[in-house]
Amino acid sequence: MWSVAYCSKVKIAIIDTGVSLSKEYITSKVKRCYCIDDYGEFVIDDFNISDKHGHGTNCADTILKMNNNVEFYIFKVTNLYGFSNSKIIIKALEKALKLKVNIINISISFFNNDIDFAMETILEKLYYNNIITIVSVKNGLSLSYPASSKYVIGVKGENIGNSLDKHLVDKNNIFIFNANPIFVLGKETTYNFFLGNSKATALCSGYISSYIMKNENKNVKDVNDFLIKTSIDEKEYTKYLDEYFENNFFDQDTKENDKYLKKVIEAIGIYSNVNPILINKDTYTFNSMTKLTYNNFNDFLDFLCKKYSVQVDKNCINLENVLTIKKLSKTVFKGEK
Repeated sequence: MWSVAYCSKVKIAIIDTGVSLSKEYITSKVKRCYCIDDYGEFVIDDFNISDKHGHGTNCADTILKMNNNVEFYIFKVTNLYGFSNSKIIIKALEKALKLKVNIINISISFFNNDIDFAMETILEKLYYNNIITIVSVKNGLSLSYPASSKYVIGVKGENIGNSLDKHLVDKNNIFIFNANPIFVLGKETTYNFFLGNSKATALCSGYISSYIMKNENKNVKDVNDFLIKTSIDEKEYTKYLDEYFENNFFDQDTKENDKYLKKVIEAIGIYSNVNPILINKDTYTFNSMTKLTYNNFNDFLDFLCKKYSVQVDKNCINLENVLTIKKLSKTVFKGEK
């Protein structure tokens, strides 16, 4: 088994729904794009790679939160409705093998826990060519295939506060990264909160890419051992979560600006068509009173910024700094007097 070579930029194949080409910080990292042609083969196609669902772009942006020194090889494997099948995934994996990428990120699930022998064959080839295949467990399950394959690194998500790199490992040797929502680019120019096992898997890919950049001559087993060595135990996990909730859900900061609080509350009233009297500084941003959700927050944020002529760097938005109306007002009107 040969080893993962030291590299200044880690080659990551993202097998997913495509990628948005609307932002330079994403497109500058895209080395090549592949789509399925009429004969069922992957061909270079840098024009029809657009992400109609946002999932692949979510993955790419999440990886960049962990490591910016990467090259993306994008495989669009889904149809207009977001569906794919094992044959297409296998073809994408075979192409990734020929390209000699370092990491393959598959954060969409296709199977139950039954082994697909054609899939297992290509996963074995990737393993012995030291290409690290990182696969998400199907949401809602403790284990699913191919995340359960001995030739991949399986990942699922749990609440680990706002950490990007903290992780645990379970009895099935599935690694647990943070599933909490992260605000990243999705469809076209739209941002959205990305969460769950897919988000956790992208974090794992970014985390591993940072490791293999700095460590020469490491094989897949070394990477697996590194993940185990750097994992936290249940005691550390509980302590970290306690600190996270205390710092983010029990706001000790008494400083606030009534003018900006009123603006945010007024905007919510207009946007969501709700009674603003029911909303105060301690109201959680995402609830039935505000009618704000992870899905419509980007649209509301655009409405709020346009209404009051303010600009917000969406790459700086996270769940913690918009969790309550008070925090949202501070984030949006930061620097305003």
